[in-house]
Amino acid sequence: MGFVRGRGEGRRVRRRLKHTTRTTEAPRPSSGEPPDRYRPRHQARAVLDESCIRRPIGGPVVMAAQFDRLLSFALLPHTLLQIAPFDIGEARAFDLPINIITKADRTLMSYAESAQQGNLERDSDAVQAMLTTYYQLQARALPQGASVALVSQLREELP
Repeated sequence: MGFVRGRGEGRRVRRRLKHTTRTTEAPRPSSGEPPDRYRPRHQARAVLDESCIRRPIGGPVVMAAQFDRLLSFALLPHTLLQIAPFDIGEARAFDLPINIITKADRTLMSYAESAQQGNLERDSDAVQAMLTTYYQLQARALPQGASVALVSQLREELP
């Protein structure tokens, strides 16, 4: 999330938590839609650099909670979790967290965030290029099963 102090700190944390809740809560069927035919209206896909799960932050208790959160995320029916391993080297496509959003009208936008600022991109050609790069990263990342196994292994290794 970045290091933030001062007036914007609380607002930024609340916004991030609200976004996380919206991303991970199970979508609900429309009224009258039979549950057996229900398909989620949104999906959440995450490709994390291996450093995200290897660098200890906050000690074993905090890391255990983070690993548990990732494993819970991976179990949701509308999510995909993948780890981009260190050995993909320079093929790691992004240096910042990138969110690519498909709006209801099927237009794309992206949001990249650093510790100092965020950047919202609405130009469809620029976002399409990021989406292509994301798909290439996703193809090089571990499949979900292997990613979950790696996170589970690291969780078990905690003191």
